[in-house]
Amino acid sequence: MNRRLLLSVALLILILVLVATAVLVRNTATQPEVNPSPSPTATVPGTPNQATMLVAVRDEDSFITDAVVHGAVAKSDALPVGSWLSLQPGLAIAVNEKSSVTLSQRGPFSPNDVGNEVANELGFDVDGAFILDRLAFAALVDSVGGVTVNSPVPIVAVDADGQVTVLVKAGKRKLFGPAAAEYVIALNPNEEQSGRMARFNEVWTEVLLKLPGNIDRVRGIVGSLGSLSRLSMPAEDVASMLLNAQTSLTAQTMTFGVPSATVAGVGSTAIYTTIPAPTQATVTSLFAPSILVPGADGALPRVRVYAAGASYPAINSAAEAFDVANLALVWGGQRPTDAASRIFVPDEASRPTGELVARTLGLPTATVTVDAAATVGVQASVYLAADSTFTTPSPAGSATATATSSG
Repeated sequence: MNRRLLLSVALLILILVLVATAVLVRNTATQPEVNPSPSPTATVPGTPNQATMLVAVRDEDSFITDAVVHGAVAKSDALPVGSWLSLQPGLAIAVNEKSSVTLSQRGPFSPNDVGNEVANELGFDVDGAFILDRLAFAALVDSVGGVTVNSPVPIVAVDADGQVTVLVKAGKRKLFGPAAAEYVIALNPNEEQSGRMARFNEVWTEVLLKLPGNIDRVRGIVGSLGSLSRLSMPAEDVASMLLNAQTSLTAQTMTFGVPSATVAGVGSTAIYTTIPAPTQATVTSLFAPSILVPGADGALPRVRVYAAGASYPAINSAAEAFDVANLALVWGGQRPTDAASRIFVPDEASRPTGELVARTLGLPTATVTVDAAATVGVQASVYLAADSTFTTPSPAGSATATATSSG
């Protein structure tokens, strides 16, 4: 092959390379994406550890009307795996000398205290809480340009005189901040809490998906809410959790759940008491890396206490005695009256814990029995009758409960 032919072939190859490069450059975007997909943030560990956050909305009277716990597990070379546990506002998470105490009633408490009580009742670690007042939630919705909802029924408010005001009309429509807040806070007459929970999930999903995919911008939005929102973790971590929830929703790696519960009453005052076995299955499926283990990170042995003849003042006194004994009381709710108290542990290795519970309650250690089925999710269970140190009359007029899984 002569020199002239070699030069011609080389020139042809060079021209083809230049043309291909030009086409590639022309077809490659020179501007950043308008709505870039968020990537896992650096604040979530790269090991299979889980970050968790409670998100809640309060009404004008400081009652919590909506709540969800998000979890995110970041894995190497993979999108975060998300968890979403919707909580009934009427979920009983504590007890006092008068009655069960619901999540809704804990609205005035600090975010850290609310998160800790949810963690103790359900048995998994809650790293922090992000609690928004009505105006803060409205501002957050406006920061993403509003939301589109599709309600099968109108959402209304009824005043003391019985006058009905339509807050949001039925059908598909675009809502901005104030209307969106009403949509997730209001509870229609005789509506179960599950209806409002579904509306919150609808709106909150859209808010998460419309957040800017940049942690600095999301942190700025969180910071702009000011005193209308309360945090028990840095705004940077809140932003990280929100973006990981966004990524999980977009990638369809989000798993959803609701505590299984019995319900007493209807509407905003209904009380939901967890059913241990199915709730534990849900918690384990969503928050396995975060399950509380006694002795790890300061976690105490958790003891589920049922009122089986003991009064509310007696249960409250038991909780105070547990504090002194480094035990954590998990409220189990009302049960039929027993003639004598019963204490259960999951296995023989746990008998010392059961005996500590017995001594704390002023009961004989012979009361302790091994029964794994009676201690699902806790280190011991007590059916507390009126024969302990805290002997008082049995509570009267307890509501009849019916089973439900969501509210």
